Amino acid sequence: MTGRSGTRMSPERRLVLLGIVGGAAACQALAALGLWHEPENRRILLGTVGLIGFTAALADALYRSLTPRSGRPTDVRRLLGLAVLALSVPLVGPVGDERWPTWGFLGAALVGVAPVLLPMRSATVLAVVTVLVSAASARWYGHPAGVPVAVTIALGLPMALSSGLQLWFGARMEERDATRRIAWDSHRVLGDLLSAIILKAELASRLAPADPERAGREMAEVRAIAAAALARLRTLVHDQDAR
Repeated sequence: MTGRSGTRMSPERRLVLLGIVGGAAACQALAALGLWHEPENRRILLGTVGLIGFTAALADALYRSLTPRSGRPTDVRRLLGLAVLALSVPLVGPVGDERWPTWGFLGAALVGVAPVLLPMRSATVLAVVTVLVSAASARWYGHPAGVPVAVTIALGLPMALSSGLQLWFGARMEERDATRRIAWDSHRVLGDLLSAIILKAELASRLAPADPERAGREMAEVRAIAAAALARLRTLVHDQDAR
């Protein structure tokens, strides 16, 4: 799986993405079943449009959050995604009946992925707002609020905890791999440095009795090699800290 400009997603992040998408997709599939409980064709059509829009907006946000260097969305794109998510409430909310809280399942998906999309404080605010919207939309369309709220919380909260843990675990795995890479690169650089220094030092020691001037040049090259290797090691450490 690759991002824009051929950027490849790490295996760890791919597993995280698959796990989170699987949970969100299950909630959206349950919401889609609400279309079978809806007798009016007009509501079925509008609900389908809302469900597709919700799925597309959420998938785009998840991909950008989990794919390295995929690029931050523009303000227009971000506002468009928020508008699509908001429009899903009046489009999907009326679908079904009080026995099947259709938008409550979408609310659960949104609560479940909130820790991935936002910092913890903002994710908590989004989760609370989503639960309130789930209750308000049910009451607005004449359905009891208890069932959709229970669905949004009961499905969304475990998903949120799982999403946060998966993201944390994926980050730790990437840090481990990055540490292993820098250790290998450092070992290679030091190995090349020591090999070159040994060869140059041996040559300088042989030349010293007969050609001290050339021996001095060889030792100067040893210092240059050591300085270049030190600069390389500093670059490796800096790149690791910047990740």
